Amino acid sequence: HFFASFLLALSRTALGFEVGMYITLLLFWLCRGHFLFLGVLLVLYVIRCSFLVSARVPYFTFTRPPMSLGLVREVRLKSQEKELPIHRFKTAFWYVISLLIVPYESMVIWVDSMADPDGTRGFILGAQERIHSKIHSVYNSQVEPLVAEYGPWTERLRVGMVQFYQVSTRMLKTCLPSVVSGMIAVFENKFYYERLVDGLFAEFDAATLGAPVLCKVALWHITEELEHHMQSVVLFREVYRWKAPVLVVLALPIVAFLLYTVVGFALVLVALNGWREPRSLPKSLLQGFSEFVWQDITMAFSAFVVVAGLASQEDKLRGDLRDCYHRFGEKYNVDLDATSPVLL
Repeated sequence: HFFASFLLALSRTALGFEVGMYITLLLFWLCRGHFLFLGVLLVLYVIRCSFLVSARVPYFTFTRPPMSLGLVREVRLKSQEKELPIHRFKTAFWYVISLLIVPYESMVIWVDSMADPDGTRGFILGAQERIHSKIHSVYNSQVEPLVAEYGPWTERLRVGMVQFYQVSTRMLKTCLPSVVSGMIAVFENKFYYERLVDGLFAEFDAATLGAPVLCKVALWHITEELEHHMQSVVLFREVYRWKAPVLVVLALPIVAFLLYTVVGFALVLVALNGWREPRSLPKSLLQGFSEFVWQDITMAFSAFVVVAGLASQEDKLRGDLRDCYHRFGEKYNVDLDATSPVLL
């Protein structure tokens, strides 16, 4: 039974790539007169993925870098979001991520408490994740009236998304605790490997997303993920040893499922409210379909790194963090490399 389940999970890891292929074929069928345009987009997408991989591979090492590269900061959310244009895909996508973060972080804290129950190893993982959950919870509550302005169907969807992620994460912890550990290792690793620093700050451009507070919270959060992402990976490898690759394979369908729901919910938000900005609707739909494929590629890359026992060199990690601190400080006049309270 175990062998059959393993083979089934292994076959499902290709599900995302199949979905991406079917979506691409559908786009070609719907846009038969624009083959050249779609072909150029596909080439540019392949170049983007190749650049990401080529930028990471030269810095790989089997030597484990120091795991505590950051600080446990006192963080308070003071800024107030004035608008949240969830009729645009990118804004909707990161808003749904913010809804998922709160129950997701509870799983990370739970896994950390099992792997390091007495807390004597000086890890910052659990402490930082508690703050992430708190800040995102405050932000989600803050923007509830802005979401409600989009009408009753959008509000029902928001409530449904919150309940869905709460129930899903609770069931995963209860039914598949070991697989959840593999899932957390892949997710935490993915935060670092899915974007270079330039791409990270380009992604959270307030002029594009139209939600400056969301951009600030997300950049602070992901910077701290860069600081502690190796802790969840190393804990997972130490606890499960030879079982770790098997658990990663079993976890991939769950990772893919959660990522697909985020993209799917964001697309539903766009479909419900895209009439508010009709000219941006084609771009939003194209971004949504592209996001399916991008999440697959970065998920698979992160899982490979975990299974292969790889990590980025210490100098590279510290350099990326210094770059993030510098850019965040320039952008928001907040010093993340100091012990003073962080006001977002």
